[in-house]
Amino acid sequence: MASEPKGSLTPEGVAQLAQWAGLRLDLDRAAELIPLLEPLLEGDARIARLELGLTPILGPTWAGAEEG
Repeated sequence: MASEPKGSLTPEGVAQLAQWAGLRLDLDRAAELIPLLEPLLEGDARIARLELGLTPILGPTWAGAEEG
């Protein structure tokens, strides 16, 4: 869903996301949540598009970190 254009989030889609999280959400409440969820999903999509390359399992190596 994060790759869909803005405004494409539907109450059915929100209810499905809730179900995947183990929650039951009626369509009226799901529709109320759309304005709150759209910015979060848009931000998530922007982060997913970042080209970060590979990161070591212990985290990034910072320049000068070995100097202590």
